[in-house]
Amino acid sequence: MLFIGVNLAVVAILALSLWLVQAWRQLAFCRAQLAEAWEQLRAELAARREIIPYLVTAAPAEAAASGSVIGNACDLAANVEGVRESSQAETRLAAALGRLTVLLDESSDLSSNANLSQLRASLRELDERVGLLREAHNRQADTFNALLERPAGRLLVYGQMFRKVDCF
Repeated sequence: MLFIGVNLAVVAILALSLWLVQAWRQLAFCRAQLAEAWEQLRAELAARREIIPYLVTAAPAEAAASGSVIGNACDLAANVEGVRESSQAETRLAAALGRLTVLLDESSDLSSNANLSQLRASLRELDERVGLLREAHNRQADTFNALLERPAGRLLVYGQMFRKVDCF
């Protein structure tokens, strides 16, 4: 009888261990995908920030006056770490760019400046890619956080192996 009890305990411990290992592997894989999505998003955000000074330089004088605000927001966005801080900085930068876009739309000599038109088109393309990558990152973050809500994920969070991540 004792032999059967010991065997059942060993089988239960083995099953629990396999369950936790499987959950850990799933979370580790998801975390790796999340890190890849974040790096792709950061690269596109950096590419967008590289275009912005050229856009401000090519803008007419009345629109370029907001260049210092955009430059400060761009510098801030480039020098932050972490998803939450980057999201906040990029939101400020997007607001400053929105104001510049309104000024550019109101400008009379916009149609005569081919360089400015090309820069605006490049910025729109980058904004579209950033939007898609942001959605992909946030879906991956939601998936990761949902895995953490499962019973095995909660045990791994309690063991401080994983923690929830922020959406962008």
